[in-house]
This record gives sequence, C-alpha cells and structure tokens, in this order.
Amino acid sequence: MPGFARIPEWFDHQNMGQTISFWFRNKIPSMSLFFSTKLVSNDFVFAMDQIPTLIINDYGYGLKLFIDMIDIMSTHHTYLYDMYLKWEAFYSMNNIILKNDWNHAEIICKHPMVEPLTEIGIHFFKQKNNMQDIQFTNPYEKY
Repeated sequence: MPGFARIPEWFDHQNMGQTISFWFRNKIPSMSLFFSTKLVSNDFVFAMDQIPTLIINDYGYGLKLFIDMIDIMSTHHTYLYDMYLKWEAFYSMNNIILKNDWNHAEIICKHPMVEPLTEIGIHFFKQKNNMQDIQFTNPYEKY
C-alpha cells in the first residue's frame, strides 16, 4: 500500500529499525508481518530484489512480496502479509529448526533508500500457536 502507516497496537512485537527478532521452539510460528518504509530523499525509488529476509538459526530465506511477479520493495510504502503463505520453502525450513529447543529467528527488511527507522512488527496468530513457545528475548540469557 502506498504511504507510511504506523504498526497497529495489537501487534505482539514491534521494533523501530530494519530488523526484528524472536525465539521459538518446536515449530515455525504462524504470524503476520507488518513494515513501513520511509524515504531518505524526495525521490520515489523501486529496489529490485530488495525483499525481506527470514533468518532461522543462521539460514536465510528471501520472503517474496508477490507471487509470479518481479519482487520490488518500494520506499514510502506499507506492507502487511501472512508469513505462512509467503514461505514457499516452509517444509524445508522445518528441517533446520531445533526440535524441543529454542530457535532464533530474525526478519530483515533492508532497502538502500530507506532511513534506518523503518517500523516493523509481528503478530502471532494465537489460535495457531502455543504462545509459551515464543519469546521476544533470548531464553538462554540469565537475568
């Protein structure tokens, strides 16, 4: 959607910047991703092959924004989509997760013409996830 929008308050995890991360165990959670990009300059810029990337336990996978089209991430736009539908390699990604242990996931939305204060948020579908298997801080760090 053209234009910059704020992350809805009901999103579970929010961050200012081009990345957001969380920890999960047992299975990749069902969730939606929201991010808004701002312009560095007044020029409207398309960036070919600048797509969000999901990294799980150091394995990366590009998240397609569109199906059967050239992937373009535009500045000064807002994106909202169901992550499960975008993971074409969902089942192969399940092979890289640690069963019965915590996995680190990071989503990166970088764009050469976007200022670093891009807003990014994740909403986890409560009816499809065990929320005890999702954390927003490192479960291995001692307090």
